[in-house]
Amino acid sequence: VIWTMTSKHRESLLLPVRIPLFRGLFGKRVFIIRKKDQERFDKVNTLEDLGQLVAGQGMHWPDVDVLQANNLRVTTANRSGSLIKMLKAQRFDYYPRAVTEAWHELSNLDDDELVVERGLMLEYPTAVYFFVSPKNKALAERIETGLARLIKDGRFDVFFNAHPRVKQGLAELNAGPRRLIQLENPGLPDIWPPPGARYWLEKDGPVEA
Repeated sequence: VIWTMTSKHRESLLLPVRIPLFRGLFGKRVFIIRKKDQERFDKVNTLEDLGQLVAGQGMHWPDVDVLQANNLRVTTANRSGSLIKMLKAQRFDYYPRAVTEAWHELSNLDDDELVVERGLMLEYPTAVYFFVSPKNKALAERIETGLARLIKDGRFDVFFNAHPRVKQGLAELNAGPRRLIQLENPGLPDIWPPPGARYWLEKDGPVEA
């Protein structure tokens, strides 16, 4: 069993359990940037503005295709650990991370040169699923049944809302409005969105278009 962001390609290789583990938050992206560059991002208001800058992403991440499909420039690295070094070396300008990742990762770095950009957010449709071997449908069904039961009786919500990354990410989003740039995701799987409105957050942190 693995958990990862879904895409049409990944679903062609593995069997997904179509319950979004982060309830849509994985498609809300803020940027890790060099602290000294905040003024450059203060001037970004549109997708075209953002296209003048360069993002950094992992080479095989589905996000690369999403960004490029929306005419954003991307530099990639084979290892995610290299991206922070590349950002500091000015190989690219911003490192998009899900709101459940950015502040957590930055706190672990303990690096005064880097911050989470304060005014922008990308948003595109995506989800993180559990995946299993296509040969193991029984396991997929068991995982799906278990998750559905947890969601129905409320235990999933209790765990989700108490998770440190979720709490911090939502708290930071609620701290103030962000200029929202919405992207299309051409790599969405054929079954989208997964059935079940209960699987998604009913209320997002406040943002402004």
